[in-house]
Amino acid sequence: MLSFLSALPVPIISLTLFLRGFPETAGTPLPASSLPWVAAMVFLGFGFAYDATLRIANPIVFAIASIFVSLLAQGTVVALGVLVHRDFFSAIFQNLVAYLGLFLFWFYSHPVNRPQLRFLSHAGYGIFILFSQWIIMMGYAIVTRSEPRPIEALIYNSYNGFLDVFIIVISRGLLLRSRKTLTVGSEGVAVDGKAADYFLGKGSKALLLDFLEAEDHQLSCAAIQSQTFLKRSRNQGTASVICTGCDPMDTKATLCAAYRRTYNRIHELKKLLEFLEIGTIIPPKNKMRILSQGWKLMLFEGVRIERRNAPSPDRHPKLRPADGTGA
Repeated sequence: MLSFLSALPVPIISLTLFLRGFPETAGTPLPASSLPWVAAMVFLGFGFAYDATLRIANPIVFAIASIFVSLLAQGTVVALGVLVHRDFFSAIFQNLVAYLGLFLFWFYSHPVNRPQLRFLSHAGYGIFILFSQWIIMMGYAIVTRSEPRPIEALIYNSYNGFLDVFIIVISRGLLLRSRKTLTVGSEGVAVDGKAADYFLGKGSKALLLDFLEAEDHQLSCAAIQSQTFLKRSRNQGTASVICTGCDPMDTKATLCAAYRRTYNRIHELKKLLEFLEIGTIIPPKNKMRILSQGWKLMLFEGVRIERRNAPSPDRHPKLRPADGTGA
């Protein structure tokens, strides 16, 4: 679909000239009555050519084919501009932007490393800004009636607007693809679409979900212990027990067996997250406040969280950082 939409510059100009009319000279090789046929042939020919180019998987072959097809398209435009009407010259710029959009779309559709995707995304944003300025200038010329043929210019500029939207959408898509995605849902945890439940294990997965549901992604030992007791009591059908045995002011954390178990779980999850290049878990700067402040999950730059059919609140209730009452 995008291939054929990108092949519209010449057909739009051809049909506009056919419907609006233009003065023909005696030596014009293509009369106005033939322009619908020109529009159809160019639309189908370059639409299929663009589509075939996008299906090429090898980047080198794709680059060679892209250069050949783009030069052929521009040559067709120049020939029509010289032989038929100068309006066809405006398609040179439109073809260039359309093919840049298809070029970005190819990288979006094929496996490319993240830095390249980020660079292409920024390049796309740059193209969008420059092309938007051109559209605004053309619109200003139409509104102020400085454009001698405002109807034709309005039609051509409307297609420019479509190309501009296409560029910004695909640039945004490239930016999102350049980020690692942590997906959390009722079906489990996935990284870039690949299930990570087995790798994390049941305990680390549950702890990760608790961190993600906590305010500011921060949990204290008391909050983790309370959540553990809550799940255990729910599974065993017994009354829940809340960990309240530690006083952050006069308790040494390392002397608490529950804290040591929690610390080991945190350390294990930290190593798994760093291996997956998702994030890490950091303690407070002041280690004396470990009981009151606990640990914080820090996602790496470029990692985004995607929630799909999030687990029910009963399974993973939202936690808040502990107020320092217990470990």
